[in-house]
Amino acid sequence: MATPIDIILEYGNPGVTESGNWANATAATLHYGSMSRYATAGGNVDSVIFRPNLPEAGDYEVLVWNSYYANRMTNVPHRIVHLNGETIIPIDQSGTGIYGQWLSLGWYSFSIGTSGFVEISDIGLVPTQLTYIGADAVRFRNAESL
Repeated sequence: MATPIDIILEYGNPGVTESGNWANATAATLHYGSMSRYATAGGNVDSVIFRPNLPEAGDYEVLVWNSYYANRMTNVPHRIVHLNGETIIPIDQSGTGIYGQWLSLGWYSFSIGTSGFVEISDIGLVPTQLTYIGADAVRFRNAESL
């Protein structure tokens, strides 16, 4: 029988790394915890990886938390790297998207350890005006933890 597993990664946690030019999202609201981060969309690639250390292999629901800020992209790629490959889901991070609560990206199979992760980035985004992407928290939970 599997153990209940519910892992939440946010800034400052082991397993969260960023590249590019990120800053604290002080104007954003509805953070998970005390803060979230943002980067300007387009240009040089900005990326955050949330890499859990999973104690058991199995199926996990992957959820993301977005803070609120109206001037964000509507198609921010969220790349889930899992046992069967990778899945990219565009997420609306603008004021019309889901924010201030957990948003499920689906269920995926993962190996034990740190081989799976979620990457939030601006790869492929070509904004027509100044806009942003955000990164706040990612959650990995198995069915036993529901």
